[in-house]
Formats: sequence, C-alpha cells, structure tokens
Amino acid sequence: MRQRVGIARALVARPAVLLLDEPMSALDAQTRELLIEDFLEVWLRERTTALYVTHNLAEALRLADRVAVLSRRPGRLRALVEVPVPQGERGGAAARLEIARLQDELWALIRDEASAAEREMADA
Repeated sequence: MRQRVGIARALVARPAVLLLDEPMSALDAQTRELLIEDFLEVWLRERTTALYVTHNLAEALRLADRVAVLSRRPGRLRALVEVPVPQGERGGAAARLEIARLQDELWALIRDEASAAEREMADA
C-alpha cells in the first residue's frame, strides 16, 4: 500500500518527469502485478514522461517504450533498445514472441556482466 501511495503522491503534482528507482523491488509477485497495472493505467492516461529503473527485464519490457541498458562500473549507456509493440497490444499472443525476442536481446547485452558480478560476489 505504501508503494501505491508513494506513486500516487508523485503523480498528483503532475510532474513533467517522474523518476522511479526500483519502485516494485520490495513487493511480492501479486502485489507487483496489481501495482504495475495501476501505474500503467495512470501513466497511459496522464502520459507523464517517466524514467523507470529496474533490474527486471520482463518489467522493463512491459512498461517501457525504450530500454536503456547500462554497463557496470562505471555506468555507461551500452544500448538503447526500442520496444516497437504498442502498450495496448503487449498482452496479446502475437506480441509475446516479439517481447520474448527483446528479452533475449536484453539478456545477451547484460549476460557477461551479470556473470562477472556473480563471480565477484562468490569470491567476496
């Protein structure tokens, strides 16, 4: 409920840009799904520009028009991936193949760095 209230408070002021840093990260799967639906409904109605930071590839592809992939330290732009599927069509069967292809593309961009980070954690 706090996450919903936080997003609602941010949107009430009708900001020119909405900055969200991992807003769904502490939520269980069901609450995350409900909050994403609520966020999408408001965001599509208001058309506020949003910068949404997430490590969840499926979440990024569900919400974004473009996904910026950053490198590890120092964080630099590695790729900007367009999501050509219109927001209203992303749940459809035809769109699922394109979304899956994009998720594979994003994973290919970050796989090596994710593996390196995993090794660093194991060595620490």
